[in-house]
Order: sequence, then C-alpha cells, then structure tokens
Amino acid sequence: MEKKIENMMWILIGLVVLVAAIAIIMAAIGGFPSNGTYGTFGMMGGYYGMVVIMPIIGAISVIFVLVFIYFFLDMLRGTDTNHHNYESGSAENIAKERFARGEITAEEYSKIISTIRK
Repeated sequence: MEKKIENMMWILIGLVVLVAAIAIIMAAIGGFPSNGTYGTFGMMGGYYGMVVIMPIIGAISVIFVLVFIYFFLDMLRGTDTNHHNYESGSAENIAKERFARGEITAEEYSKIISTIRK
C-alpha cells in the first residue's frame, strides 16, 4: 500500500507542476494584469484561456478524479502489495522460500513437495 501512496503523491506533484507551468507560461505570454484590468487577453484569457488552457485543466481534473477513484477502490478492496502474486505452479517456490527462511523442516519440505507433485 505504501508504494501506491507514493505513486499517487508523485502523480499529484506532477499535476501541480504541470498546472503551475501552464500558469507561468500564460503569464509570460500575456503579461500580468495591472491597474485593475484583466490583462492582455481579457477576463477569461481570451483565445488562449478558452481554447488552450481550459481543456488542459479539464483533462488534468479528469485524470486526477480517475486516479483518486482507482486508489480509493483499491483501498476498499483491501489489496496488500506486500503479498506476492504467485503464478500457478509456483507452490514449490513458496515451499523453497519457507524452507530457506527456516519456517519448515526438511521433512516438512519433502512432504510438501511430494504432495504438490502428485
């Protein structure tokens, strides 16, 4: 779960940086509003604000909502990233790992392997 939270944080940081970069670029292109006016492009940013910036912000918002829903549903399902998703036929590998860690004895390991291979 910690890795997923870390990934979500990086996604959020990336989205914030993207929005900040767009704002900085737009301010550099159009200048900053002064004397109570709306700046070079008008109240809503003119062409650049309505046609360029608003769809980008909308797409970022949709991405954010989808990522949030994904992580929220994953949290509700209770999946744990610390457990390995073993493929079929890897029961022997699990037994080998348990034997290597000292969780089972050699006799138990032999019994498990013989049971698996039947």
